Amino acid sequence: MLRIEVDKQVIKPKHINNIYYFRVQDLNNVEVFFEPWCIQPLVRFGYHLVNYGMAGINQWNHKLDFVADLNWAEKYFEQIVYYKKQYIGQTDQLNSDAYLGIDSFHWDIVEQIENKL
Repeated sequence: MLRIEVDKQVIKPKHINNIYYFRVQDLNNVEVFFEPWCIQPLVRFGYHLVNYGMAGINQWNHKLDFVADLNWAEKYFEQIVYYKKQYIGQTDQLNSDAYLGIDSFHWDIVEQIENKL
């Protein structure tokens, strides 16, 4: 059983090959109710598999709820970087590029690739 509510209105999702698709507008409140309880459905935003915590999805025994956001990809990336920094311990001397792969564009690598082309 699957019931999807968008802003407290039940919508009918498209069902193809045991996968359910539905569209929402920006900042809609979405609740996905399911049975059997205590399962963990795979969630994709725009065909990208997402982690519940990083995507801001609240997981309950019987439902998932979240606020739809058109800028989900940017916020998702920000969450990944934030938690990586927390994991390795953020300090002023941290070389973010060495650990996280951000804050630097590798011109030397680009130059090597261009030379080989």
